[in-house]
Amino acid sequence: MHLGVVNLKAKLSDSVLPSSSSASVKIERILRDYVRLRTYDERLDLVARLFKAEAEPMFAICKRDAGASDADIRFRAAWILSEIGGPSRPLIKERVGVLEHLAFNDRSTMVRSRATQSLGQIGDTRAIRALYRLVSDRSPQVRTHVAAYLSKGRGPKYESAILALALDRHYRVREMAAWSLGWSRTGLGAAVSALQRLCRDRNPSVRYQALRSLLRHEPALVDHQTIQAFRENGVPLQLLELLEELFDLIYELKGARPAKRRVGND
Repeated sequence: MHLGVVNLKAKLSDSVLPSSSSASVKIERILRDYVRLRTYDERLDLVARLFKAEAEPMFAICKRDAGASDADIRFRAAWILSEIGGPSRPLIKERVGVLEHLAFNDRSTMVRSRATQSLGQIGDTRAIRALYRLVSDRSPQVRTHVAAYLSKGRGPKYESAILALALDRHYRVREMAAWSLGWSRTGLGAAVSALQRLCRDRNPSVRYQALRSLLRHEPALVDHQTIQAFRENGVPLQLLELLEELFDLIYELKGARPAKRRVGND
């Protein structure tokens, strides 16, 4: 992250913006301060100030850098495009347009993955439509970000896409699909069935995420035998203890709290 801001300082002298622009001067001053700071917290605060700078000059710089020959510069542009303007979210249409181009056309998997993540973080209707078109992308990194953010879409086609990603050959994609299914708005029965299947996945991180999502939807479907099976498949003890506490709370709220158990080895 910090390297990207330093690179932005190095490229700022080539900006397409007029050097007399007050916004450009402000950005230059922020970036000049950056190289003098030493602590991580100070630099994070300065980056936050950078993102609150005027959106239009920042967008102009990123749009130019999205066409740079250096993949690191294009990666930085894709990252900053998700953050410009902070909560006010200006220039959404313009930023999504640049990110779409990077996500679909860039020759670097690293850049396409970052652009896909930025589209998901922006999360407006056009951005989510772009994610939907990336469901079958050749890169598992891209598909992972698609699986993570596609739950922001509304409608059966997005639900079906997440269910398809839950069958992906790469475990990180399945893990993120399991997380997204926990926030399913439609097709609850299909989501629960997929999560029950993912609870038996060969990868422990997928099983864990599936169990969390299943607890969110249908806690009655998760019993202590399921948690015991998770223990036998290498899920960390601390996590299982947390799940046991959640389980006890669920039963207590229903007025049928079971006897206290220990998750550790008997």
